[in-house]
Amino acid sequence: MPFTYTALERWFAQGISTLTECNAPDLSVEAESARGWVTEFIMRTIFHGDFPDDIKPLVFTMIRRASMAVIEYQSGRSALIEY
Repeated sequence: MPFTYTALERWFAQGISTLTECNAPDLSVEAESARGWVTEFIMRTIFHGDFPDDIKPLVFTMIRRASMAVIEYQSGRSALIEY
């Protein structure tokens, strides 16, 4: 049983009932690139040692989160287009 427009508006996304098109920019190229950011960081760290050991975990976390943000954004955009 699908949710009513009232339920969607109230509990999920305000304005969803007036949505007519997806205006979110396409980041498919960046999303494909983002899948390799963590691997590239690990390889650079192993072979080049670019970062001091005390900030390496922070840099790894930031790259991982940025990578997943771009990938999830593209996934959300695709779901919005299908809606």
